[in-house]
Formats: sequence, C-alpha cells, structure tokens
Amino acid sequence: MPVPYENTYAWFLRMEDGLVAAGTAFSDAHAFDALWTRLQL
Repeated sequence: MPVPYENTYAWFLRMEDGLVAAGTAFSDAHAFDALWTRLQL
C-alpha cells in the first residue's frame, strides 16, 4: 500500500512594489529524505 508524502513548508517572500522579488522555502528534510528512501527509481 502506498505511503502518503506528508510534509510542512514555510515560505518567506520579499516583496517589492507588490511583486515577489525573492523567496526562500523551508521544509521538513526528514520527511523528504524518507520519501526518497522508499522510492524505487
């Protein structure tokens, strides 16, 4: 049975004149690593 990929993210955006000028995303690296560990490529 497939295991769902569940992760949380936080996005930090720098805005200039109402537009996104830069962005950084953070996620749970352990959940991402567990996903790649169980994938069979």
